[in-house]
Amino acid sequence: RWRDAEGAFSSQPFSPLKCYTYSIHTVDKHFLLFGFYILPMTESQNTDITPIVIDAVRDKKGGAIRVVDLSAIDTAPAHRFIICSARNPIQVAAVADNIVDAVLDQAGRKPAGTDGYRNREWIIIDYGETIVHIFLPETRTRYALEELYSDAPVTEIPDED
Repeated sequence: RWRDAEGAFSSQPFSPLKCYTYSIHTVDKHFLLFGFYILPMTESQNTDITPIVIDAVRDKKGGAIRVVDLSAIDTAPAHRFIICSARNPIQVAAVADNIVDAVLDQAGRKPAGTDGYRNREWIIIDYGETIVHIFLPETRTRYALEELYSDAPVTEIPDED
């Protein structure tokens, strides 16, 4: 599912010559808007990167990992969100960098986009079907992203001690 440049949802195959956009709306009316060209997926892009992301978060001591399955929600911007927390801005950036490096090394994929590196309170890494969110705890509480899609199944990943 995707929203085309005119704003209509479609499940037709992507055109490599057309620009698609989607937005993520949070409960307090703030939103992020991404716009980019979508090219046909390669075999490596069909790989589920969830286990790679979870290991990369744990490797840098991130925690409170939740995987939100959005695949049944027509208006969702992705098939899944992976949401996690880090204790301070330096760790937020370290977790994000480790995720990007691990997914590139293990799945051969670069993100379609990233945002949030400037303030390092909430970094988003967009892999198309998976969007990763790394938060400071107070920012995660403020935006309550898990509550935005409260009807979606959520899998809590236990923290490693």
